This record gives sequence, C-alpha cells and structure tokens, in this order.
Amino acid sequence: MVIGLWGRLKKDVSIEEYFLSSRSLKWPYIAVSTIATNIQANHFIAMAGSAYIFGLARANLEINAIFGILVSASIFVPLYLRMRVFTITQIFGQP
Repeated sequence: MVIGLWGRLKKDVSIEEYFLSSRSLKWPYIAVSTIATNIQANHFIAMAGSAYIFGLARANLEINAIFGILVSASIFVPLYLRMRVFTITQIFGQP
C-alpha cells in the first residue's frame, strides 16, 4: 500500500494511466489478469473442501469457469481495446 501511495504522489496520473496502464499492455496480459482477479480463496479452500465432501462434480463449475473467462476475455478484451473504452458502461454510449 505504501508503494502504491508513493507512486501516486510521485506524479499526476491520468484516468487512462490509472485504469489502462496508458494502454501499453497487450490483450493476453489483460486476459490473464481477468482470470487472476476471479480466482480467490474460494477456489483454493472452499472448492477443495466441496470436492472432497461431494465429489469433483460439485467443484467442476468453478474449475471450468476459468476456461470460460479465458475465452470471453480473449474475445472481448481486443474488442474493448479497439473501441478505446475505459469502462464497460462506455460501450453503451459509443456511436
């Protein structure tokens, strides 16, 4: 947290730099970041416990969700980068 605050005080940061890293990241990195954001302690603790108690079929939904997110991110992230939007709600305002 200290490093983040120090980086913020270092210079003025625009919205594009803050949210989109100045659009310098390629879409595969953004797609992997989307998956990493979705994976939480739930995946490591609760799904393992659920699979142990009820069988792997119960945890199958969350395990396969990673592949669905990867496919969605690989399709939609390049589209969002071409449209030059910051947030998903900006898509509805695009002409």
